[in-house]
Amino acid sequence: MPKKNWTDEERKAFGEKMKRARQSAEVPEEILNEDIQALRKEIEELKTRSFSQQVSQAPQVGAQGIVGTFEKYILDPSNYPDPCERLAKEDRLQQFAFPLNYELQFEISSTSYKTQDGIQTKEPKFRLQLIKIMMDEETNEPTNKRYLIRQAVFHEDPDTALAIAREKGLEVGNDQKAFLNEMRYLRMRDWLFENFYTPNNTSVKSNKKEMVIGNRLVEVYEISSPTPSSIPFSDLKGKV
Repeated sequence: MPKKNWTDEERKAFGEKMKRARQSAEVPEEILNEDIQALRKEIEELKTRSFSQQVSQAPQVGAQGIVGTFEKYILDPSNYPDPCERLAKEDRLQQFAFPLNYELQFEISSTSYKTQDGIQTKEPKFRLQLIKIMMDEETNEPTNKRYLIRQAVFHEDPDTALAIAREKGLEVGNDQKAFLNEMRYLRMRDWLFENFYTPNNTSVKSNKKEMVIGNRLVEVYEISSPTPSSIPFSDLKGKV
């Protein structure tokens, strides 16, 4: 039987048809089965299309080797919350009249690189910018002029985040997305604080560059002091 394209009206009519059939048994069982099978087939196709839209593009293996790009993490910016409003309300920044004197800009893009296995890989890249609002020298009121103070780039690293959290005894729970969002926020918050407070770690980072190590894109840099620093996972209370 040819595939039926069901409209809302047809589905409603089919439901009424089934109801009458159960009450009067006027519709032959063969017709009922054909209609049911056609409807089930359409539902399964809808499910397949919906699922395929959520799956990241994966590389294919062909005669020429590996073809295509592997999306390591979700690239859709809507999957990642904008931290700017929350950061601007941090208590430690209010003594600097942060919302009056500064702005934050958050951008999500993607970065592409080739792993040691020769697989072209894409992953999200997060850029946070600290911007100074210029004041009028006479009125001391904000103007429409701005200048960039500093910016930082962050990459997604779920495996390391989860490993460190468990190492420190934090119960992550089943909602790993919420945990990773919080982990990302803490990294950005600590970077922002360093622009206003002297960090405990006095090492100076220099000669920064991005490299692929162990099939992961990382930022490699030199420091003037071996004193380590860590993200304050203890700020996360209970499950996230």
